[in-house]
Amino acid sequence: MREAVIVDAIRTPVGKRGGQLKDWHPTDLLAETVKTLVQRTGVAPDRLADLICGCVMQSGEQAGNIARWATVGAGLPQTLPATTIDRQCGSGQQAVHFAAQAARSGEYDFAIGCGVESMSRVDLGPLFNPSAGPGPWYGERALARYNGNLGAQGPAAELIVEKWEMTREELDAYSVQSHQRAAAAWD
Repeated sequence: MREAVIVDAIRTPVGKRGGQLKDWHPTDLLAETVKTLVQRTGVAPDRLADLICGCVMQSGEQAGNIARWATVGAGLPQTLPATTIDRQCGSGQQAVHFAAQAARSGEYDFAIGCGVESMSRVDLGPLFNPSAGPGPWYGERALARYNGNLGAQGPAAELIVEKWEMTREELDAYSVQSHQRAAAAWD
């Protein structure tokens, strides 16, 4: 099996809701980022096999396969396929994993795995309003499985820490190790 490597990585600056990036349409934000990535790597656009993009809030301006419209906006070949996936907070990472799996299998030589989210430009619904209760997407059976207690990521992480008796020191050490591994891989 072939080895998959990350040729380059780029991201927009981190902003806050309603901040400096609020006037950028999310498709244009992704298009500009992808265009810059392709230029920096020197990979010929016609050698790209796919663009896989993670996006959690696929509604409003981020709906309708934002990945595809970003490739069009970036000026990439119209023959380049693109797809948008949702694995919640791990969507962008999952997109990179899917691209790497395709490269390892020999299906792709070059692919872009990425993520996009404009918290300023989408309706967040109950995401930032816990008193509104769970979103309508869960369904009665999923809610019943957890007695209606489908919490946000932060409280869920606290439950995991409590269940597995993890200490802050252990988690900090793991985080440092992860960053060291990333730096070594980058080098």
